[in-house]
Amino acid sequence: MQLEELELSIQQSARELAENLLWDKAAGFEQNEEIPLDTYSSLGGKGLMQVATPEAFGGSDAGTIAYSLAMMEVSRACAATAVTMAVTNMVGEVIAEFGTDAQKSEYCSKLAKGGLGAFALSEVGAGSDPGGMRTTAVQDDDDWIINGTKQWISHGDQSAVMVVWARTDGDGPRGLSCFLVDGDAEGVSVETLEDKMGLCGSH
Repeated sequence: MQLEELELSIQQSARELAENLLWDKAAGFEQNEEIPLDTYSSLGGKGLMQVATPEAFGGSDAGTIAYSLAMMEVSRACAATAVTMAVTNMVGEVIAEFGTDAQKSEYCSKLAKGGLGAFALSEVGAGSDPGGMRTTAVQDDDDWIINGTKQWISHGDQSAVMVVWARTDGDGPRGLSCFLVDGDAEGVSVETLEDKMGLCGSH
């Protein structure tokens, strides 16, 4: 298979950044259980935080193959950084596919610059089976009030925006809806960080 010029460019950018920024620091990230947030700004500056998101919303619009190549290069240097990069790319793609034009413009652009996205689906009783979800969302005039607890949400404590799943109607998977929640929204709190065996730089 012949790679396109844009795919090769993204791969090369990811490789250079991984070797120059991540390679010698990855062990320290694990020991300190922290990746400085400006690391993600650097990835964003190379177009790596929204690889497949359309250019109109700040992304690289480089497609799935370019994204896969970029992930391989970053993972080779620091797997914890790659976890956060992967989730943020996923959140941006969800917003670009299903969000309103205003949401795409605001949030995809923010993620492209290095803001982090979190995917808040899992709960204690609802991970691989979202139908068991207990978090609820109730409409209050023009607002929605979300009540519940999520668990195992990658870098949920550092996210600029979260895709939050909640039950809006009845039981089972068909009663679920998806919301965008700012990471600093009123009522959002983080109680504990998991004590992990690895990938400790990614909370």
